Amino acid sequence: MNFNKKTGILLFLLAIPVFIWLFLKLFGQNRFEVPVFYEAGLEVAGCPDTSQPHVIPSFSLQGITQQTSDEGLINKLTVVYFFEDPCEGPCAAVMENLAKIQDVFEKQPIIQIWALGEAAVPVADLNELAEQYQSHPDQWKFLTGNQQQIETLKECGFVLKEDTPSMVLVDGNKRIRGYYAGTDPEEIDRLIVEVRILLRNLQQ
Repeated sequence: MNFNKKTGILLFLLAIPVFIWLFLKLFGQNRFEVPVFYEAGLEVAGCPDTSQPHVIPSFSLQGITQQTSDEGLINKLTVVYFFEDPCEGPCAAVMENLAKIQDVFEKQPIIQIWALGEAAVPVADLNELAEQYQSHPDQWKFLTGNQQQIETLKECGFVLKEDTPSMVLVDGNKRIRGYYAGTDPEEIDRLIVEVRILLRNLQQ
């Protein structure tokens, strides 16, 4: 094999990564989109019907040290989970996965986790859960309210059925962007990927 032919093959091999980069740069942008749920409005039995795009309604809940309202969702990406007290079985498995999500995004202050007690959970129990799962208080909040308030918020706000271990992803405009089976490792991986997509879109 002569020198020119060897040089040509070498240049071709060196150019392959450049072509791949150019392809991804030109055609890979916005290839994956995370859907917005209920853009045409919400029709759920027992909830007010609306033809307007659905957003999380106003609320105020008690945290370990202070109140938290729906305004805390603005300009954040929030993973929400409604938990039972005591938190056992599937609930405990979801909490472990929330801890994993916290670890993945610990250096991203725009990402937060809200765990909402499904009944009036004593603040002492909230604090115990926070300690058990080593939550960072600025990123992972444990919240509670009265049972009727929580049920309405769960069913008509976050549009979740009863007795489901689902996580909900909410964007900074208070829109629902995804539902994920909180005990399924593959679903947790999907959630992490979709959070990263939304985060990338915000940073562009």
